[in-house]
Order: sequence, then C-alpha cells, then structure tokens
Amino acid sequence: MLEPVEDSQAVVRPEDDDNIDDEDLEGANNSAAAGAGNASGATSNRPPSSAFHQQKLPAWQPLLTAGTVFPVFLIMSIAFICLGVALLLANSNISELSIDYTDCKRIGDRTPCANLVKKPEFYYNYSVCQCRLEFKLDKPMTGQVYAYYALTNFHQNHRKYVKSHDRMQLSGRRYSDLDAECEPYRTSADGKWIAPCGAVANSLFNDTFKLMRRVGSLETVPWTVKGISWSADVARKYGRVDTWNGTAKPPNWAVPESARSPIGYTGDEELQVWMTVAALPTFRKLHRRLIHSDISAYAEGLPAGNYSLLVNYSYPVAGFGGTKSFVLATAGLLGGRNAGLGGLAIAVGCLHLALCCALAVLHTHAKRNGKYSDWGEQCRHCQRRR
Repeated sequence: MLEPVEDSQAVVRPEDDDNIDDEDLEGANNSAAAGAGNASGATSNRPPSSAFHQQKLPAWQPLLTAGTVFPVFLIMSIAFICLGVALLLANSNISELSIDYTDCKRIGDRTPCANLVKKPEFYYNYSVCQCRLEFKLDKPMTGQVYAYYALTNFHQNHRKYVKSHDRMQLSGRRYSDLDAECEPYRTSADGKWIAPCGAVANSLFNDTFKLMRRVGSLETVPWTVKGISWSADVARKYGRVDTWNGTAKPPNWAVPESARSPIGYTGDEELQVWMTVAALPTFRKLHRRLIHSDISAYAEGLPAGNYSLLVNYSYPVAGFGGTKSFVLATAGLLGGRNAGLGGLAIAVGCLHLALCCALAVLHTHAKRNGKYSDWGEQCRHCQRRR
C-alpha cells in the first residue's frame, strides 16, 4: 500500500533512482544556490532599524472639536466684518460723476454725432462732431480729481486683438521687420512700416474733451496728461525713437505718432494707457489729471457749481453696440469706487459668524447630552502615535 504524500514534498522511491540523471542533479543544486543568494540579497537591502527608517517617529494631530473651532470662526467673522465696514466707509468718501454722451447731438443742427461718425466718408476723413453737455456738481470733489473715459461692450481681451502689437517696436528697439501678429496693420499701402503697428494701436480712443466751469463766463478747468500712465511703463516698457523715417501712421489715426510725441512712445501716455488692455468688456481708462494749483480755485479739488463739457466726438461705438461716458472721480486708499469689495468682505464675515453660531449650538447640545463629554479624555492618547 502507498503512503499519502504531502504536496510540498518531493518523494523519490528507491526504484526510481536509475531514472535520475546528472542534469537533474545539477539543476537542483543551481536552484538551491539561487535561493540562498536571494535570501542574502533581501537581508542586505533591509533598511536600518532606526525609528526614522522604520517610520516609528511620534506624530501629532489636532483634535478638531466644536469647542476649539468655533472661536476661530468668531475671530474670522469679526475681522471680515470690520474690514468690510472700513472699505464701505472709505468708498463713501469717494466722489464720482458719470456722463453718458453716446447720443449727444452736434452743436448747431442737433444731428446725433453717433449717426455721423459711423459714415465712412465722415470717419475716414477724420472729421469731428462737436457736442456740448451741461451738468451741475452739487458737492465739491475734494482731493485729487481724475477724468476718465468709459466704454461698454468693447472686448479688448480678444486673443488676436491682445497679441496684435510689437513690443520691441514700442520699446524703441525695432524699426523694421515688425512682428507678423500686427497684420493687417503691419505695413501701409506704400510699403512703409506702420508706427505703432497692430490692431490695439490702430483702435486708439480719439475723442477729446474740454471741461469748463461757469463763473459768469466759461473758465477752462486745468488738467494734464502727465502722470496718467504707470511710471514703470514710462521708464521701461516704452522707449524713445531715434528716427521716424520710413514709417507711416496707423490707418485710423488723424496724425502720426511723431506729431503726438516727437521723442517716441515713452512720451505718449495716452497710447500707453490704451495699450494696457482691459480684461472685461466694460472698462474705463484714465484720460487726465486735474492740476491743483495753490493760487487757483482748484487747489483742493473741483468746486461745486455748473460745468460745460465740450466733446470732440470721433470714436464710433454704434457698430458694436457700445456706449461712451465721461467720468470725473476722486480716489481712495484702494483706488476708485468699488462698493462690491466691502460688501463681499461683510458677506464672508456673516458666513463665518453663522458657522460659528452653528458650532456653538452643536458644542452646547453635545455637552448637555453627555454624548461627547468624555470624548476628549478617551481619545487624548490619539494625539500622539508611535
């Protein structure tokens, strides 16, 4: 009778000895040697037995309970609400007056200027439609007063529009072989290089304004174009031009850049402001700064009273369904008027306060029921793990 044999054991009966050849013995010896080698290799690759290598260092983790978290939310709510109130108070001290002149009518025949400038024969002859707007300033604007123009539905953030300029040309380091992104405003019909090239420069806002104060007669309000651009742009981004030979003006411009700023792009701050493209279709750009002279009526700002705004209307907006406005405003610590920022801060503070109250109620209810009264003691050992 045959005895049962374990699956993991190799049994060789005496009568089978003759069937074992030398190759089988050599293979068995090689397998045994390989097994011994693997065992020694595993031992040599074993990391040291230090706490660091064996990942046995002590670790700490916070125990976040309602009682420890709700004071944090309380502090955050107070901070955000105070910040929001401060922003709203600062915003209330900013004066602003906006005048929409999209539909203003030409002096004399009262023809809407918007209907005139959209005609090709009017626009491409660089004609100007003059209109006048009367307004009253009920309260004086104290502090530095700025004049802006505002446009709506103008997408300066279009990808191809944003790329349509030559930065090397604007810095004064390139006069020819302009960037291909400037097409179709790269060269003129007679083969000259357009300066400045590109769609951004070609669409430069070209309405002009004259603000006058009625004090018996009309008195021109003094303002300046100096200082409307960022100082870094004036110093680094835009450069001087040594020569304007072989260049042409953009098609939509009435005069070349050499007439606007003979020294080059660094002196044309209106162009610099326009070339800083807006992220949203509704935007305003700085146009002028009021000159505050100690011996004038404008030393402390813009006095209250009646004013007249003379507009040289040239920029067409009816084609893309836009509007144009003239804006007078002062500035605060964070710039112009922005009530939304203060309101957002208060909303975030109220949200933190609501969460704080919810956690306080949860904490009180849990302690009253005794459900989690000893939870902290029971799990204190969880703070440190070895």
